[in-house]
Amino acid sequence: MRVSCPPFRHPCFFGTDIDSTENLIACQMSIDEIARKIGVDSLGYLSIEGVQSIAKPKFGHFCVGCFTGKYPIETPTCEVYDKFQFELPTGETD
Repeated sequence: MRVSCPPFRHPCFFGTDIDSTENLIACQMSIDEIARKIGVDSLGYLSIEGVQSIAKPKFGHFCVGCFTGKYPIETPTCEVYDKFQFELPTGETD
């Protein structure tokens, strides 16, 4: 099996809906362990460099923090992030 992005190992503070690191399989298991868990002969991810080489011509630089843990700007503190991650914008209901 091949996956068209690198493994998600870190939270996204800029719009991608990613579960907590406790629930991300790439944070808990090696690639070989994941392959065995999902029942595939082999598992490979597109590299960060591969993603950037595909996207750069059209989009230029983009954040890869959810893959690397290195963000282009300062990220919110845990207290701020926890406070707002479950709040809905005014007027919206669950």
